[in-house]
Amino acid sequence: MKAVISIIVWAWMFACLYAWDILGMDGAGNLLIAWMVVLASLAVLGVAVLKPEQIKGAGALPRWVRLPLAASFFILLVWFGHGWLAALYALTWICASILNDMQRKHQAEGYGLG
Repeated sequence: MKAVISIIVWAWMFACLYAWDILGMDGAGNLLIAWMVVLASLAVLGVAVLKPEQIKGAGALPRWVRLPLAASFFILLVWFGHGWLAALYALTWICASILNDMQRKHQAEGYGLG
């Protein structure tokens, strides 16, 4: 079920970007900007506050699915001229990588996730 929700969220993000830049619907852009600000805020907060034992796990989708989606979304943001939004997304991506590394290091030390 988490994977389905994750796919729906990704589809929604791409649809908002399409509606904003191709169809000219500014409301879709506002939704996407708000969503990106929330994601970036949560990612930065997660890196600043969470301890490795508090991290629940990686995303619902396997990495080989998440990485092309994230990379293509980033490329599209740059392509459509949303450099500041692409930078915000890159920050989110970096924070997520830090959290994943913290979790992997914690698991490698033999503590598991409890």
